[in-house]
Amino acid sequence: MLRAGLLILVGGFGLILFLIPLVDSLGGNLGTTAFVFASILELLLLLGAWLFGPYRYGGSWRTLGFRAPVRGTAALPWLVLLASLLLASVYIAIVSAIGLETLEPPSLPTELVESNMDRLAMFVLVVVLAPLAEETFFRGFLLPVLVSRWGFLWGAGLTSLLFGVTHGALGMIVPAFVTGMLYAWLYYRTRSLWSCLIAHGAQNSLAFVLTFLI
Repeated sequence: MLRAGLLILVGGFGLILFLIPLVDSLGGNLGTTAFVFASILELLLLLGAWLFGPYRYGGSWRTLGFRAPVRGTAALPWLVLLASLLLASVYIAIVSAIGLETLEPPSLPTELVESNMDRLAMFVLVVVLAPLAEETFFRGFLLPVLVSRWGFLWGAGLTSLLFGVTHGALGMIVPAFVTGMLYAWLYYRTRSLWSCLIAHGAQNSLAFVLTFLI
């Protein structure tokens, strides 16, 4: 787990040092740099989960949760999605009411999307790649390790805290933490990462539609 985290940290800093000068020298813009950086970071999450999970111990992607959900749990991803949206709305209402705008979750970066191709790239990143990489790393890889060591509540709490912090915005820590706890419960209730991917992908899809298509 620590080695996977180190891989991602070192890779992230390496990207910062390498990508910005490279994109500048090629005449690229900030949007291109941000998209490439975010995409490679998500791929590093997948790589870390695979290298220090199934690959190291001779398993398969199934050991990371890519298996059929428990029967009778098909509706749970949608219930978790509704709960996440409701709790996020309550959080936003509270911080807005007390005037803490800095704690409000940021919207998707519309200033980085200037064309239909940019919009398509953003869709792939936000709706497909991010849920796949983040659920594989946090729920499929980290969560079982921490739960086996400290129990579900503490293991899910630490995983969800890391999930919130890695979103990179102060206003995302609390909502992402709460959502992470819901996804952790969903994973252990359904025994399948596919359930988490459905909930996560649907939530990101909704954010994308509200930001770019309405």
